[in-house]
Amino acid sequence: MNDPFWKIVAIATIGLLVAIVVLLILVLRRRRTHEALVGVPAVSAGSQLVPQYSGEATLTALQMIGEVDASFIEAVNIGSTESMEQNVVQHRQLAQACNGFAAKLGFFADADVDPKAVALFRPFAELYRQYAELCSDFSAYFERIIECDSRNTGIGVFIEGAIRGALGDPFGKRREVQAEHRELDSESDELQKRLDTLLGVRNGLLESLNTTVARLAVKYEWEMEKDSAHS
Repeated sequence: MNDPFWKIVAIATIGLLVAIVVLLILVLRRRRTHEALVGVPAVSAGSQLVPQYSGEATLTALQMIGEVDASFIEAVNIGSTESMEQNVVQHRQLAQACNGFAAKLGFFADADVDPKAVALFRPFAELYRQYAELCSDFSAYFERIIECDSRNTGIGVFIEGAIRGALGDPFGKRREVQAEHRELDSESDELQKRLDTLLGVRNGLLESLNTTVARLAVKYEWEMEKDSAHS
């Protein structure tokens, strides 16, 4: 055998050893990957993790709605007054309070609270926001009554009526006053309709609150505490 033959044998032997080493490295890497995955539960392609919510946090959220609504009713039930000036002030203050109630519920966010409870916050907040707008409109309405009375009472009205009567329009001032009063009466009717509508909305929201509390009480097993959510 000549030298070239041994060179070929040597090269072939080295190549075989290199291939064996590479194969061993690949086998070891695959084994380590398999060991790392042992104990990890398999998740099917269509499966999803079901989020878990806190029963305590959910109940606290529902109680918050009930407490805010109780404060709303307390503010609404402040004794009325016959003074137009005091009515203006009271309704301005009530509008401010209702905007505060709306803000307290409108930006609520808590990942631990059941979505069925969270879904009630915005409707209640919107109710208080609309009630605030109504109170502002009532306040402006009372201001117009004050202005109307100040323009249409006193000796100046009689003087104006006498002058217009001498000029051939004896009932002109009276017709103007009556027309203005009709406009105010019409505005009062519209405001009352809006009030009745909002009170109806509130009744519906309270029914939804009670229904939600009853269902979640079973889910989170706090039946004995459910009444405190809206007491």
